[in-house]
Amino acid sequence: MLRKILTFLLPIALAACANAPQVNAPVAVSPVLKATQYGLIEGVDDTGHSGTFYWLGVPFAKPPVGALRWKAPVDPDPWTLTQSTKAFGNACVQNGALYGPGANNTYDTTIASTMNQAVGSEDCLYLNVWRPATQEANLPVIVFIHGGSWIMGYTADPMYNGANLARIANAVVITVNYRLGVFGWFNLAQLKTGNANDDSGNFGTLDNVKALQWVNRNIGEFGGNAGNVTVMGQSAGAANTWALLVAAQTRSAGLFHRIAAISGGMSLSSDLPAGAIPWEQPASYSAAQGNALLNNLLIADGKASDQASASAFVATQTSAQIADYLRAKSPSTILATLYTKLFPLGLASSFPVPDGTVLPMDPIASVAAGNYAKVPVLASNTRDEGRTLSWYLTLSPALGGVPGFKVTPAELFMTQYSFDPNGQTTLTAESLIDPKYLPLDAPETGFKAKTALLTNAQFITTRDKLLDTLKTQQSNIWYYQFNWAQEPPPWNDLYGAGQVLDVPFLFGNFGPSLHANVIGGNANKGGRIALSNAMMESIASFARTGDPNDASLGVTWPVWPKALVFNASLTDKAISVTLASSASSPQESASAIGAVATVNAERANVKVGESSPQEFASTIGAVPTVKAERPKVKVGERWKFACETGAQKSELVWVVTSVDQTGIKGTENGQPLVLSPEMNQVESPRRKDSNWRRLSFPLEVGKRWNATNEWTAYDTASGTSSGTATQSFVVVGYEKVRVHAGEFDAFRLQEKAFWQDNFGNPGTTDMTYWYAPAAKTVVKYDFFATHNPESTCELVEFQLQP
Repeated sequence: MLRKILTFLLPIALAACANAPQVNAPVAVSPVLKATQYGLIEGVDDTGHSGTFYWLGVPFAKPPVGALRWKAPVDPDPWTLTQSTKAFGNACVQNGALYGPGANNTYDTTIASTMNQAVGSEDCLYLNVWRPATQEANLPVIVFIHGGSWIMGYTADPMYNGANLARIANAVVITVNYRLGVFGWFNLAQLKTGNANDDSGNFGTLDNVKALQWVNRNIGEFGGNAGNVTVMGQSAGAANTWALLVAAQTRSAGLFHRIAAISGGMSLSSDLPAGAIPWEQPASYSAAQGNALLNNLLIADGKASDQASASAFVATQTSAQIADYLRAKSPSTILATLYTKLFPLGLASSFPVPDGTVLPMDPIASVAAGNYAKVPVLASNTRDEGRTLSWYLTLSPALGGVPGFKVTPAELFMTQYSFDPNGQTTLTAESLIDPKYLPLDAPETGFKAKTALLTNAQFITTRDKLLDTLKTQQSNIWYYQFNWAQEPPPWNDLYGAGQVLDVPFLFGNFGPSLHANVIGGNANKGGRIALSNAMMESIASFARTGDPNDASLGVTWPVWPKALVFNASLTDKAISVTLASSASSPQESASAIGAVATVNAERANVKVGESSPQEFASTIGAVPTVKAERPKVKVGERWKFACETGAQKSELVWVVTSVDQTGIKGTENGQPLVLSPEMNQVESPRRKDSNWRRLSFPLEVGKRWNATNEWTAYDTASGTSSGTATQSFVVVGYEKVRVHAGEFDAFRLQEKAFWQDNFGNPGTTDMTYWYAPAAKTVVKYDFFATHNPESTCELVEFQLQP
């Protein structure tokens, strides 16, 4: 019976099978179709060209426009349709500049034609991902933060294309946009609502945090290991990387596991010897900037006629009204006001804000206290950082006071754009460099000497302070110096191993970009490519293991304070090990910076401009240990000073008439004068001060102090003004100084201050002065202040009592 049933059912079953739909073989899922937490994205399979898969313009935050301007970034809205991520997202809005995106968000001649115009967009929070064109998972992740002085730069710059680094390092490489300038760091009381992140003013920093959160949640989909993330940044990007090391949101969140900080640091002026250039400014700077921008916008709109009436208008408005007013302003209006009105005040620059919530008030002190993410650190500098940053020679008369290049940035861009590294050229250094810095090799005044001072002041001092402090907490710190300078003439003399020139080597990108023609060419190709490959392999090793040592280096890379030197001949790499710098006391560091303008090259038996920054800094000798106690001022003592303010000359005569525990009284040109017991001015015919502590005894080299001073100034021409200044002081060195009254052994001191007057005008002050114990007074000072001509005073004669 069973056989009959099977015989009956089998034909039916076979027929059913014959009529069933055919099942196809499994369809291969595209390797560039990825599911992020917000939705599907589709990138590019570039296997045949670069050997990578990549995704460009991936949103990691909601566009920070409208009500979200000057707010911490928020998650993007989810999407349902697959988003194409095959082209770069917008560059962040910025003022057109040498390292800017031009009109087309790429390297082309519009970079030159859009200088000093608003370019980019506020809708810019996008990142880019490259990975090898394989199915390998659990790859190390490298997140790169671009540089640009916090005010310019863009990830679509061909220099930052991550394909070669991803392939050679066998890693996932990510580049991120972040808000720039006053859109990224802005501190204004009327924008504060009680939200700690929003109120911090550190929107650009928080953008980088948001990008790392995206990586943490999504990178596994791209074959990356969220537990092995290296953050790498260059210049301002390196400073942003250091900021992440100490930021409250990241230092214990496990969002990264190593950092590589290329040519950048973090420091306040209070951390450094006088004369050094800090990488951050106190919160008072950004507050002054915010108030100045608001007031100047109100004046431009006719809501006020001057700073005083602008401040009065603000007082009549609610915080919400001011916030709405500012958020309604176009980026171009804001940037135009910033660079036409605030630039002359010294308030156009942007820096991370040490707010005490997102970023510590003193980042180096935070490291010293162990309050940071203790991860392996790789840091670096180029030997000649200052040569590609020579516009910063304007920061100080000691540096030269004028830009290094006499051509405009647009002209410089087009010169580099059209330069043929393989052709014959008539281009000379003399046709580009300001005559003030010629000849290039002049020992004290030449371009190489002045930019070496800049390198030391802006980079080496912060490097030593930061890495030496870090060394007290951990040993896994590596440092390299990039010495390659094989460019075709005249660029080998002009740029040498300048800042940013190591970035193409780190990414393996020598195609079209700002410096490609300058560093390229057939003559140096062999050595250039060999060096680039070794640098990428060492970055790969660091990303994998937290140690940059790799067989391709040919040497063992020791930890700080030793350094690896990356260099090459025309045909092959030349990598060596050296001592980055000798351990120096604060006094020796202060001496090095204070003496940068007068370093004696013969003392080191080197030619200034050709030695490395480390060698340059190490030529400075130790400072004698000298201490000066408070002077015992006596009745009848007298000092006469000759002063110049701009074209005006004057004399001041001080005579002491009484001395007691509360202070010193006397006369200035016959009118009442009051000094503190430490000889600090309290009241004179010219001004009144609550706490101007120019002198704080005992004096010794390296001593620092701060003060807040309320002042009133009397001027027969302009009337009375008043305000508040936040001041920092440091004793730089002990040296001989010659003035009209003779030669003295004196302490050299420096004051830096940020101030705002009663009309809302902000400004800065920079004063260097010399106190001579033998004269019981300051015998000379040089004074620079916003809105004021340069002022100097010298002691002409004096009379002390026995």
